[in-house]
Amino acid sequence: MFAPTFRKNKTQRSIFSPERSLGWRRRQEQTSAQQFTDMQIGFPKTAGRVVPVEEEELPDEVAEAIRDILNFFVKLSKTSSISSLLENFELFFIDHDPNSIPQNLNHSIYQLLVYNCTSDFIYLLNRCSFLIVNSCLKQKKTKHIEKLIDLFQNPSTLPSNASLATRKFRDWVDSYKSSRQYKILELFSPAAKVGNKTWHDRYIRLTLLAQTFDVETPIEQRQACQFLYQFLKNRYKFQLVMYLTKGCDEAPAKAKVSNPTLIHPSTLKLIQKIVVKRGQGYPQMAEEFMEQHEQGIYADFKKALVEHLLTSIGGDRRLKWLPKKMEQHLDTIYPEKSSVTVGHHLITKTCDETICYLLNPESFVDPTHPFTLMMIQREFLSLSIILLKLVLISPRSYGQLIQSLNDLMQHYRHKSQDECEWLTGLLETVQVILTLGVNEAQYYSFANAA
Repeated sequence: MFAPTFRKNKTQRSIFSPERSLGWRRRQEQTSAQQFTDMQIGFPKTAGRVVPVEEEELPDEVAEAIRDILNFFVKLSKTSSISSLLENFELFFIDHDPNSIPQNLNHSIYQLLVYNCTSDFIYLLNRCSFLIVNSCLKQKKTKHIEKLIDLFQNPSTLPSNASLATRKFRDWVDSYKSSRQYKILELFSPAAKVGNKTWHDRYIRLTLLAQTFDVETPIEQRQACQFLYQFLKNRYKFQLVMYLTKGCDEAPAKAKVSNPTLIHPSTLKLIQKIVVKRGQGYPQMAEEFMEQHEQGIYADFKKALVEHLLTSIGGDRRLKWLPKKMEQHLDTIYPEKSSVTVGHHLITKTCDETICYLLNPESFVDPTHPFTLMMIQREFLSLSIILLKLVLISPRSYGQLIQSLNDLMQHYRHKSQDECEWLTGLLETVQVILTLGVNEAQYYSFANAA
């Protein structure tokens, strides 16, 4: 293939903090807030499986306390204005004024304090915060989101005679502000568009979309991330199509439509020519592949998969080593099922495993790994097309692809832009190819996922 040429942005410092882990095993409660449409675009490989949990069980009293407080704010979001909702939020969480809190919540507050539930308070505060965000988005009153963020950024000073409970709540709020959930919350503020930017801020859509796949992420947070992702994705797609249509052939200084990517215009035009084909394009190739091999023997399927993934790629002299590497990896995937008839589930698992193999950041230490070699050779397009073919064969693997790309970005987010030029090259190329080559609506499944 070829190595796309990229423009450079200035390097800036990361704004993200490590994610806090919750101390109790979380029980997902069904609330009326969960009646929103929940978006799922496939699932990562761990979704839908029972994972052993070693953390201590959440006490019934605490679970009930969280449920009562959450339901109070859910009801308030339906019956009161956003201004009133914010006022009650501030009185309960930020200032924690006992005189202004409904008496029926006193027992719930007592349970949180008795059990010293820092992680559970953060969990509750995060859900209520995103509940407000969703209300603002539904009513198109996004300025109130900035007011919500301001409550955290500029809280009132506690009086010297503040109760122990009030001080404890303020300590818990400060802990939430150090969490990764809060960093995601800040993305919804209009003020987030200004200020210092980092190289990975360009790919925040990956982080938002990855949140919607994470079954451990609260439903309110997934809903808000879905909304913002959809907006940013539509804007990016519009800008990309407009540029390819009207601005790509003009000189950069004279172009009326700006390039939304960091890819050189000539390279971008070539990517469009390769990915967007009438007739025998990649989607049609995937359909034919599935028709021929879906009910075949698993061992034969894996051999055919390598050939399909490397069609139009394997002939590159610089990648003559790749077929053997892919065959060796696929041989390690479920060898005990070699004689089994292939079905949708096994295909999804195989594609998931292959995506993880190709995008595993830990593999960068191995100089012979395909990921390492392809990044050194700047084969961004070759790798991106392989990933595209995998999700066209297995639509449910789209979630795993997004998770893996986001994990890769998060793994290197503390590095400078110069150190991650290879990664920005890959992410820019993947974004363009997925935008042009995937009809994302085919991968959406609307359902309640409690």
